[in-house]
Amino acid sequence: MNDINNPMISVLTSCYNSESYMQRYIDTILYQTYDNIELILINNGSTDKTEDIILSNRHALEKKCKKFIYIRHENVLQIGASINDGLKHVTGTYLTWPDSDDIMYPDYLTKKVRFLEDNPQYDFCFNATDVVNENDVNLIIRQNKRVIKDEDDDKNLFEDLIFSRNVLFEPIASCIRTEPFWKVVPEHQIYPGILGQNWQFLLPMAYHYKCGYIQESLAKYVLRPTSESNKPMSFIQKNKYYYDILINTVNSIDMPQAEKVKYLFLINKMFFIKFTREFFIKCFFIRQIRNYFNSKKGH
Repeated sequence: MNDINNPMISVLTSCYNSESYMQRYIDTILYQTYDNIELILINNGSTDKTEDIILSNRHALEKKCKKFIYIRHENVLQIGASINDGLKHVTGTYLTWPDSDDIMYPDYLTKKVRFLEDNPQYDFCFNATDVVNENDVNLIIRQNKRVIKDEDDDKNLFEDLIFSRNVLFEPIASCIRTEPFWKVVPEHQIYPGILGQNWQFLLPMAYHYKCGYIQESLAKYVLRPTSESNKPMSFIQKNKYYYDILINTVNSIDMPQAEKVKYLFLINKMFFIKFTREFFIKCFFIRQIRNYFNSKKGH
């Protein structure tokens, strides 16, 4: 239910084989100072004890949250497809999509909601995050936040998101108003990309609406070598997935055709440069290795 003074915030999380940190995630939900929560938790085909941990906390989550929705996938879906399954159930005024391995501070939801309630000129926001390593989540390495001269005139956010310049790509850093989001994503579905969901959420919002910034850290972003974004794959393969997400997301945004052509050209140019650079780097190292072995043969 959406209370006029304490509107509902939907928390949408897809998890896979998260047993080592699932209880920590649930605890951070239970410790939130905000209560009008719709928690949509998706078990994306986990084969470990993730489900056991979730179900053992079901009663506590149902007591804490106004709505708790648990979705279980028999098979692993692409992360974007898994998120789409959860989007069908979102009814909150606000939406945030933290990863299950990150750590929300107790006032994480309260301060997001209050910021957007107090600043109606913004339809989404970023908060700063404290970056930590998985092996010691108590040691803060740095703070991540977007640094700009004028928060009320942030004209470059859309392009900065495309080019990954000075932006926060941690899911735990974002929060959007759902009403404007449904206007720019009317089918309530994002492009089902393999590597993440941030471009799909943020690019349509950044093109059409203004973004606000909470300069305070509201969460810890946990660096994990085995996270989805760090899963082993070739440079070409990973960037092909990123390319597909960007091209399909920009294509889906309602904008003048000439502007769309410009952005699609810039995306193609960016990835052409990336792939070309990677090709020449590999050629250089192959040539160095070949020269090394040829020199050994001469001795």
